Amino acid sequence: MTKRVLMAVCFVGLAAGSASAQTLKWDQTFIGGANVGAQASSAREETTSFNFSLYGESATVSNKRSVPSGVLFDVFGAARIRGNFGVGGIAIMRNAPADGAVTASIPSPIFFDQPRAVTATIVEMKHRERWAGAYGFYMLKLDEKTGLLFMGGPMIVAVDHAVPTAATVTEGSTAPTVSVSVTEASKTVWGYGGGVDFSYMMSPFVGFGAQARYIGAKANLTPDSKITVGGFQVSAGIRISFSSK
Repeated sequence: MTKRVLMAVCFVGLAAGSASAQTLKWDQTFIGGANVGAQASSAREETTSFNFSLYGESATVSNKRSVPSGVLFDVFGAARIRGNFGVGGIAIMRNAPADGAVTASIPSPIFFDQPRAVTATIVEMKHRERWAGAYGFYMLKLDEKTGLLFMGGPMIVAVDHAVPTAATVTEGSTAPTVSVSVTEASKTVWGYGGGVDFSYMMSPFVGFGAQARYIGAKANLTPDSKITVGGFQVSAGIRISFSSK
């Protein structure tokens, strides 16, 4: 729903800006910025399971984790090419580690078909996204100091994501303990993004602004681990520009 609303806002803004004879000229040759923000969409739940043989039976380990919203950093730049249209790019980096909750069914070394339930925690499972996009831009000037910069285009994302792959069982005096090993799976895939940036220039060269966008991609990290990355994001920070005046 958030994705559709944001895309509709961008479309309406572009259409209104293109159709209006009163649209102010984008007189900057370049505008860019650096932001700090967060992913506003809710955390994504993920469950990964695997089996292995133990005491002549099958042991099962299941790990449940979420990919939280997390803090992100982004930089972008747009160069005007003609009228109020421009081209440029954006880069976004987000880290969102989280603990994993392990539940395991471990066979008994003495009694057949009498599995034991064991729980454990995997601490700080890694999740990192690094995005880069080639964007088209349209500047809708509101007055001499403020403007709305609509943007969108293809993106590429490098995903690093910890995936549980193996487990060892240690028998104790009262109950077994399970230690789970994780592998860092990495994948680079294509995605997309779009949004709008508001800027207020305190001088011809420096200002501040805020940005709202949606980015998305799907990554098949392993045959058993397929995740969706990105989401609705908001950020704010400084703006710099160079004018053709």
